This record gives sequence, C-alpha cells and structure tokens, in this order.
Amino acid sequence: MDMRGERRRRAQRAVVIVWMLLVAAAGALTVWMRDSAEPGGPYVWQHTEPGETYDLPPCPTPDAGRLASCAYADDSR
Repeated sequence: MDMRGERRRRAQRAVVIVWMLLVAAAGALTVWMRDSAEPGGPYVWQHTEPGETYDLPPCPTPDAGRLASCAYADDSR
C-alpha cells in the first residue's frame, strides 16, 4: 500500500479511538450526574401488621357536604 493509504487508515483509526473515548467519557458523566441528582438513601419498606394502628391526629371534619382527605408523612429518620 502506498503512503497515502497508510495515512488514511491511521487517521481513521485515530478518529475511531477519539470517538470511543468521547462516548466513554459522556457515559461516565451521565451516570455521575444522574447519581448526584437522586435523593440519598437508604430506601426501605415499612413492615406493618394488618390490624396495627398508629397514633395519628384525627382527620378534619368537612363542612356541610364538602369532602376532606388526609395525608400523613413520617419524617423520623
């Protein structure tokens, strides 16, 4: 093969290597950024018995025909 063919092959190989390095760096950056955006763990399931009740404050009573709903959050860590 002549010199121009070898240069072309070497240039193509360099382009492929640079492309692979950029893909690997972008993937690592994506994983790092996704992990830093998520809230901290640990995530656990709360185990309860079917008949178990908690000491929760009572739900407010609705006024004349209006609907009321309650939501409780446990912030004890």
